[in-house]
Amino acid sequence: MKKLTIKLNLDERKYDALHTFSTQKGIDIDAEFVAYFEKMYKKIVPKAVREYIEGTTLSTVSDPVSEEKVIHNDPQLQSEPEPETKSNPISNPGGFWS
Repeated sequence: MKKLTIKLNLDERKYDALHTFSTQKGIDIDAEFVAYFEKMYKKIVPKAVREYIEGTTLSTVSDPVSEEKVIHNDPQLQSEPEPETKSNPISNPGGFWS
């Protein structure tokens, strides 16, 4: 999922106080903002829209390991081994004698 950076205009003294006391308490301000955003998102955005967004997000993210397993497990998608070719000294001058 593509991430977005949000810029906030905050009172500097309030932010400094928040930063000071959150650091003392071992609280990650960024994690708190993200948690609050998720709570607000669930409260405001209708469930059907959230399900659509989350379904679209999940379907657009590809898992290379899963894709690889699917390709190798599907007999129709597996390629047959290529036949061995013998070297022709006439068409390959450096073939046998080099």
